[in-house]
Amino acid sequence: MVLSKRIQKKYTLGSVVSDEIESYWHRNEHNPRASFGGSLRYPGDDSDTLPLVKSRYFRCLSCAKQNWVAKLHHVQLSLIQVTPRMTSTRQPFPSESFDLLAAEEAKHWWFRARNRVILWAMRKYVGPFNRFLEVGCGTAFVLDGVNKAYPHSNLYGSEYFEEGLVHARKRIPNATFLQIDATVMKDVSQYDVIGAFDVIEHIEQDQLALNNLARALESGGTLLITVPQHQWLWSEVDEFACHVRRYSRPELIQKVESAGLSVKYTSSFVSLLVPLMWLSRARPSKGDYDPMTEFHIPKFINKSLELVMRFELTLMKLGLRLPLGGSLLLVAKKP
Repeated sequence: MVLSKRIQKKYTLGSVVSDEIESYWHRNEHNPRASFGGSLRYPGDDSDTLPLVKSRYFRCLSCAKQNWVAKLHHVQLSLIQVTPRMTSTRQPFPSESFDLLAAEEAKHWWFRARNRVILWAMRKYVGPFNRFLEVGCGTAFVLDGVNKAYPHSNLYGSEYFEEGLVHARKRIPNATFLQIDATVMKDVSQYDVIGAFDVIEHIEQDQLALNNLARALESGGTLLITVPQHQWLWSEVDEFACHVRRYSRPELIQKVESAGLSVKYTSSFVSLLVPLMWLSRARPSKGDYDPMTEFHIPKFINKSLELVMRFELTLMKLGLRLPLGGSLLLVAKKP
């Protein structure tokens, strides 16, 4: 969560508080639950202080780096956030990628094609709804598509990283956005529809996250999920994206059903391109992986790939459930 009082003035930590925090961190740096309460004040003005949110992990959004609180001097209060802990050992997504995604998603064949698949599935399997939550909404590219297709719905977006929400708020000013870790969600019967699109593969405790999403659905509500599929397609692309796994269809169905939901539909997509995906990922790496290669492709190739995906969606609309594919779509209902 972001500090609740978003004031566009500069603050500094009091020197005494700073010394105490630094000493405290050195004593507790290996304790994931360590916390400290202090205060923020105007530079040169001791009369007006604000509480410092109690958490060990802070992130400066201007540089996207975690810092000891004691070193956060003269920063804008609105640029300090508490960084929730999805796991104790890994970062679930490269947070520096959000600027790239915000600039490229609307032009890239894969993001555009996935949006069409998601919106088709919503029209076919969901029906009218009021409250829609997208978990792991990133820059809200998918949520923007939902907003245009269902303009009278109440839209909510949650994201682990504030860096993504910065773009999401600009994209859909009328939606409600929250910074939430899906493994600690406490919502009960709040939403008619929940979407998690290429999210749970980033989470080590994916069953816990699915349980939380199921609990947050109203009775009769719908969960839509997309995930990367087939572990034999694993490559450095997955490693850069901080994936924990690529799913098989039986594995995803089993985990969703274990969360108490009834699976109504599954299908692969990005199926016709699987041979190209396998070839591109099987070839030996030439140095460090450059994520820009996924985006900077010639326009005619980008358009050609999107045409292939349009044809694939036509097959899905005709009732063909594709057995193989780089991605997997699942629709489930809560009894």
